[in-house]
Amino acid sequence: MDEIIRILRAELALCMKLEAAAQAQREALKANLDGRRVTETTQTVDGLLRQISVFEKQKEELLQKAECESMLELLKHQPYSKEKMEAKEYMNRMTELFQRIRNIGSANKLLLKNDMEYLTFSLNVMTQSQAGPGYDDTESPDKAAIQGKKLFDRSV
Repeated sequence: MDEIIRILRAELALCMKLEAAAQAQREALKANLDGRRVTETTQTVDGLLRQISVFEKQKEELLQKAECESMLELLKHQPYSKEKMEAKEYMNRMTELFQRIRNIGSANKLLLKNDMEYLTFSLNVMTQSQAGPGYDDTESPDKAAIQGKKLFDRSV
């Protein structure tokens, strides 16, 4: 039971940091003024996700040893104790955190999509594209943009 508590406690602490980092990333994306800040917050989020994945692997190993499919199932097999109730509380708190992190992640994804659309629009304006988004990989070749000038034209 000590191993379960240790893993859940560490994972909960990292998830709380991840929520704060994702929120900082969202604020940086909203401000849309400082690319370095967005990069720094994204690196922080990535680092936290890597740390969480270490504990996820430990959880998987623990579940395999116990021949259980989930932490809830593993906890059901444990006798009633203060530690079991503590572990359940950690799991409930992590479920709430994951939902909030998912919501923040969805907002960040939308902000990034909007920024990418604006960037594509700006590039099309600079190159005087006359049709379609000329820098979109999903566009089929027959609908490619007609370029007025090249962005890096050496003759200019």
